[in-house]
Amino acid sequence: MSAVLFGVVGGGTAAGTVALGTSWSIPIAAVLSTTAGLLAAANSFLKPSDRVEAHKRAGDGWSILTDKAKKIGQLDIHCTQTHEEMLKKLDTFLEDKKKVTAESPVIPQRMYDKAVKRIEKMDERIKKKKKTDEEAAKARDRTVKKVNEDDK
Repeated sequence: MSAVLFGVVGGGTAAGTVALGTSWSIPIAAVLSTTAGLLAAANSFLKPSDRVEAHKRAGDGWSILTDKAKKIGQLDIHCTQTHEEMLKKLDTFLEDKKKVTAESPVIPQRMYDKAVKRIEKMDERIKKKKKTDEEAAKARDRTVKKVNEDDK
């Protein structure tokens, strides 16, 4: 997108140079055109849309595994299945996990650490809000209790 924008501006600058005959816009057109070419090359090399798709597939795979694990842990254990049937389900689950892990893109450690910090901050905010909500509920209960006592 940015490569197209630079190309359009560079082309417009070049057209303005021809129409108006100003010499200062020639270097600007050259810089913008070069930048557009470099951005287009980087976009072709990095293929951000392919990376987005790979992460989406990996996320979907892990989500499916999470659902399977919950089902095994919450439902299947309490059913009347034999020990062998449960082991077979566990083996299938572990094979699925192995496949999803192999197909998942590698996430750089610094990005992983950054995500963990963001999650920890979010957890802290949720805990603070929960504590505030609990304190508000206690205050409300005390007020209701006092009003009830005053009515007696």
